[in-house]
Amino acid sequence: MTVTIRKLHQDENAQTFAEYINEIIAENAFIHLDTPVSADDEKAWLQKIFYDSQHGNAGLFIAEENGKPIGISHWEKGDQRESGNVIVGITIAQHHRGHGLGRELFNACIQDAQRHKPKNIWLKVVAGNTPAIRLYESLGFKRVAVLPKWYAYPDGVKDVDIMVLSQ
Repeated sequence: MTVTIRKLHQDENAQTFAEYINEIIAENAFIHLDTPVSADDEKAWLQKIFYDSQHGNAGLFIAEENGKPIGISHWEKGDQRESGNVIVGITIAQHHRGHGLGRELFNACIQDAQRHKPKNIWLKVVAGNTPAIRLYESLGFKRVAVLPKWYAYPDGVKDVDIMVLSQ
């Protein structure tokens, strides 16, 4: 099976994205969402990201297999006092983790964000998510802060590390 990585299109299938995100949520993956999303929710979010991407304020990359998302990485510029900074994030379907797809997808996203010359590129990662932290460190991210007891999961409350890309 062939995996392709591409940028967000204006006419994305919101239902397909909602199904993907809901699979990630169901596995209790280390993301901030904890309740299922509807296709309408996803459509609104995708439209916002697409609009922002047309104005240089965001970017979203999709890894697909057979036309279905298996990974998503996005960046967004901060606003107000954070306007010179960019936050990045990534999710990869469980059965595709550990094979280099995350690195390829995240690199595409980071390179796109860097074209806009941000002061900082940063991310949040659940402390203890060792595979993700190793990936981020290998790409040049450094931990700069910890948000204690930040995310609630079924097995307890987790700290979150703030990591910044060394530039």
